[in-house]
Amino acid sequence: MTPRRLSSLRVSRAGAASNFWKGGTSTEREGIGRWTTQIARAIHERNGWTCQLCHHRNTKLHAHHIVPVWADLSRARDPSNLTTLCEECHREVHRDEAAYVELLGGAPAKAQWTRSPRVAWNRLTVPRLARIQKLEFVGERMTYDLEVEGPSHNFVANGIVTHNSVNEYSARYSIVPDEYEIPLASEVRHQSSRNRQGRGEPLPNEVVERFRADLERVSKESYDAYKRALEDGVARETARLLLPVAYYTQWYWKCNLWNLFHFLSLRLDPHAQEEIRLYAAEIAKVARLVAPVAYEAFEEFTLSSIALSRREQVAVRALLAGKTPEAACEEAGLPLTREDGKSMSSGEGVEFLEKLARLRSPE
Repeated sequence: MTPRRLSSLRVSRAGAASNFWKGGTSTEREGIGRWTTQIARAIHERNGWTCQLCHHRNTKLHAHHIVPVWADLSRARDPSNLTTLCEECHREVHRDEAAYVELLGGAPAKAQWTRSPRVAWNRLTVPRLARIQKLEFVGERMTYDLEVEGPSHNFVANGIVTHNSVNEYSARYSIVPDEYEIPLASEVRHQSSRNRQGRGEPLPNEVVERFRADLERVSKESYDAYKRALEDGVARETARLLLPVAYYTQWYWKCNLWNLFHFLSLRLDPHAQEEIRLYAAEIAKVARLVAPVAYEAFEEFTLSSIALSRREQVAVRALLAGKTPEAACEEAGLPLTREDGKSMSSGEGVEFLEKLARLRSPE
């Protein structure tokens, strides 16, 4: 684009001709910001595209006022008062700008410098009316903080993270402790034929012991490799890739009762993974102590309730009419046998019979 073309575009899109025009003039502070952005490239070139605090080259650089604008407005448009900082150093300097003035090559800070209150750039300057469609008071909701640690390896942690606001121990910033999960022999079993996320029948002892030995060996070797990577200077966020999901994690979880009960209704279900059901059972004990009345209602109307599909309701009506469970399933279209005549081990018909068994149980 030629300079002449660029100049004509600027004129045609400036002021009232611009689609961003708001019918007023920019403040001095906004003008300084634009000027700083326009001159930033020249400042970075002058400094060799290198942060002047940590002296590292970086792709994300900021043109920073050495003497802050709030301290001396007369130097706000002085190129010699600008320096180059990387994003991380820029955030650090802005926590106490006056303390870094001399370090960045500026004159000693003056005692009379006082920070002026900043005004948000996106403040509303022109009042506009907006129609309120609806106001509805939904009441107050208590929130609860739960701290979870111990044998909570990733495939259990993710089952909780999916529900609420969770602050998990981060291997990006911290070194992972050498603690990992070796399941009990009784927990190593066949894949369930009915539940894709569950376990079924026991495995031969030699298979179980070989698996547990392999897990022990892999965990130790991966942690040794993790430590070597850290000693060699590999960043923590990269070195953590060497660790398997067996390693423990820790997190803080903030939730309200509605979300907590929703979590418990899913994770106390027999179809949920065994480890997370154990955690859910312990969390349920805490919930019962903290909110006994609400938990009693949750247990009565959610945990102990049985949902019936439309076809299951047809089967119940057939049962009330005196038919056998098998005949009721047939009438409702709930299959119990496969095409080859063998009994089904899963499916809607089998689940309906399990619900009837629950109703017959004294518990």
